[in-house]
Amino acid sequence: MFFYNRENVQGKEAKALSIILPTVGCRWRRCNMCSYFEDSPKDSSIDLFTIFVEEFNGAYDDEIKKVKLFTSGSFLDQKEVNPDCAKKIISFLSEKGISEVTLESRPEYVKEEYLIEFKENNGGLQIEVAMGLESSNNKILQHSINKGFTFEDYLSASKILKELDIKNKAYLMIKPPFLTEKEAIQDAINSAIDIEDIADVISFNPM
Repeated sequence: MFFYNRENVQGKEAKALSIILPTVGCRWRRCNMCSYFEDSPKDSSIDLFTIFVEEFNGAYDDEIKKVKLFTSGSFLDQKEVNPDCAKKIISFLSEKGISEVTLESRPEYVKEEYLIEFKENNGGLQIEVAMGLESSNNKILQHSINKGFTFEDYLSASKILKELDIKNKAYLMIKPPFLTEKEAIQDAINSAIDIEDIADVISFNPM
C-alpha cells in the first residue's frame, strides 16, 4: 500500500511517497490507544524487500524526492525488519536518487552501530528517524499511554541521531487518554517547547 503527499524536503517543497510495509508490527503492543498490530501479518518470513521494490516501482515517478517507510512498528527493530533487508532497502533508495527517507522507530532500537551501517555507501541520501514520543511528561507516558519508555530514553536516542547527522522527527499526541482537552492542549504545547531544540520536525497527531 502507498500514498503521496507534499513535504519540505531539504528546504524545498517536494513530492513524498509513503509505503506501508507488511511486517509483524510493533513488539511492544501495549500502548493504550494503539491497535495497529492487529492488522499486521503473523508470518515473519515474508520477502519484504521484493514487496518493497514492487510497491516502489509501481508508485514511482520523477517528482518523488522523499520516501517514508511505515511498518506499524519500528523499522530499526532488527527482529521486525531483517537487517540485510533493511540495508538493501536503504541502498536501493540511494541508487534511485531519492533525497530523503523517513524510518519510524521506538527509541530503544536507535543503535549507533546499526545506523552507521545504514549511512555507509548510501550516497547523498538523508535519513530521518521518526519517533512516537507523544509527550515529554513521564507521568502521561506511563499512566495515560503506557508507552513503555521515558522522555529520557527519547533524549538518549536523539543524541545518537544528532551525532550521526540523522534528522530527528517527533510525533506528539493531541489528547492522550484520560486527559481533559485543556490538559491535553497544554501538554502538547509544553512537549513541543521541551523538544524545540532537539527535534528537526514535530508532527502533531490527534488520538
